Amino acid sequence: MNPFVTDHPMMTEPSARSRRVQRRLFLALTGYFAYLLLLGPIFALDGNGFFKLPESAVSALGVLAAPVVRTPVLRAAFACYLDWWYHNPNDPCSGPDWR
Repeated sequence: MNPFVTDHPMMTEPSARSRRVQRRLFLALTGYFAYLLLLGPIFALDGNGFFKLPESAVSALGVLAAPVVRTPVLRAAFACYLDWWYHNPNDPCSGPDWR
């Protein structure tokens, strides 16, 4: 018997449980990334006064972003992303020649 043939009895296909775990992990990571992307517009709309969120709701939304905020490398990129949503092109002080 040749052990290098693909139909060897010791070669097993991934189980249904393994595929389910992989799928759930992929969906969790994709959902977390989408959540982080949606925080920018939510905080910008709340900060500009389009809807009023209580302080407890704002802090609860930010709690899930704690792993990103606590990582020094990601913190700067995430802060720039959140600040990008506040950028007003009609504001004379926000142009590149402001400083």
